[in-house]
Amino acid sequence: GTLLLDEISEMDIALQVKLLRVLNNGEYQPLGSTRTYHTDARIIAATNADLETAIADGTFRRDLYYRINVVNIAIPPLRDRPEDIPLLVDHFMNHCRRHAGKPIKRMAPEALAMLRRSPLPGNVRELENAIEHAFVMCHGPEILPEHLPPHIKQESHHPGQPTALSERDMILQALERYHGNRSRAAAELGMHRSTLWRKMKTLEIAS
Repeated sequence: GTLLLDEISEMDIALQVKLLRVLNNGEYQPLGSTRTYHTDARIIAATNADLETAIADGTFRRDLYYRINVVNIAIPPLRDRPEDIPLLVDHFMNHCRRHAGKPIKRMAPEALAMLRRSPLPGNVRELENAIEHAFVMCHGPEILPEHLPPHIKQESHHPGQPTALSERDMILQALERYHGNRSRAAAELGMHRSTLWRKMKTLEIAS
């Protein structure tokens, strides 16, 4: 089987020793039992902490780190992959529809563009919370910018807010997603089609 360990960096040192023993010998004893069991489970561990720093701080065992660090997959934060935000928004909206029972059908392009501009330091969990907040605040068929959490709106409109992508890159990605359809790309970017056309000319993006 497969064992998924979320936030392995928060595991107690004593528990880390036990996990290392399981990985090395394939043996474990359930709590309160004197019988030894065998397992060939694979370990999938996840964390958003810097484990090498945790090793230096003495909060994570070096031998366990090298034992589990066989295949390392680094997932960039959402601010470095805003093209994933629309797909995640659809997923979380479908989830909220099933649980909230509200007839919210879509998110307005301006609201989606606001989420794409936000740095989202909390990554996927912050995005999920923002959608849940919007479902509570929205009483119509469409989530609008005013339904998003206040900090999302503030960060999105901060004049000095750094962005992961240049405006040119965002336009190119939107056009690519919609196969050159400027109307749909403009809607996602939260601007009028004529505004997009002017920006494309200014940024020398071929139509």
